[in-house]
Amino acid sequence: MSENFLWSFIPGELKLPHLSYHYFIHGKKHPFEPLATQFSMANAAWLTDLAFLAYADKRFITEQLNEAGLTGAPCFIGFDQDIESTQCIIAHNNEIIVVFFRGTEFNPKRILNAVLDTSIDIQAALVEVPELDGCVHYGFYKEAEKISATLIKTLDKIRTTQSVWFAGHSMGGALTILTAKLYSARTQRNVSGVYTIGCPRVGNETFAAHYQLPLYCLINHKDPITRIPVEGKIMEQSSNSGNYVPMGKTIFFDQTGGITDTDNRPPITRSFLRIGITLELSLIIDMLDHAPLRYSQKIWRHLS
Repeated sequence: MSENFLWSFIPGELKLPHLSYHYFIHGKKHPFEPLATQFSMANAAWLTDLAFLAYADKRFITEQLNEAGLTGAPCFIGFDQDIESTQCIIAHNNEIIVVFFRGTEFNPKRILNAVLDTSIDIQAALVEVPELDGCVHYGFYKEAEKISATLIKTLDKIRTTQSVWFAGHSMGGALTILTAKLYSARTQRNVSGVYTIGCPRVGNETFAAHYQLPLYCLINHKDPITRIPVEGKIMEQSSNSGNYVPMGKTIFFDQTGGITDTDNRPPITRSFLRIGITLELSLIIDMLDHAPLRYSQKIWRHLS
């Protein structure tokens, strides 16, 4: 099935970047809560929009941040490199610092290819990282390591008394989980919250069980990315395999926008993923629920 054919299924409003969207639409009525110690719908809305905003260019991002009251000069990491490189933004004011990651370009075919083929692609193998207390996705970990030192150095320059938050959509969410953990482990400094939006699975059961940062995982209805990868070879132990598992507190949005704390969808298995072209088309259609616009709209609707 050609990529152009698959791309034709995507409505224009869901393609990125989205420059006509009204970011932080109810932000004045529902400001960010810098001292929140539990899940905050207001913070979820702000952080989802920031993750959405990350797909734009530096000028547009800076304008939107200033309008939203994040008036400190933003720091852009990776934006001057190839579009495929890991890219994140650090936004801040006197109360908060937010590290948010750009996800993969919203091309359903590319996203699915990147996360589905865990049995062949070494990038999707599980690697044991003692510092992270478990096994994690090798490809995601490699990208997180590339950015970790620069991120820590930049935060050290900016941070005074602000609370620090991490957010990301899609594969940006995976990097969010890992970089927040690396930052906390290497600096022994507090992270107030980690919010992921449509995030793929990152590690095994041991990693999930030992992840102590406040982690909130937003899942929109049929979004398939949040249920994969399923299984990955453990590097240097090729006879063994490991299961990727969900982690953190689940914030699940159903078809009507209602919220529950449980994702009751049937699990995806490797045999299920071998069905073929019919499955592929079905997943592409479900990918519409992976679009950051749909996440933002549902969350802000709860605050309108």
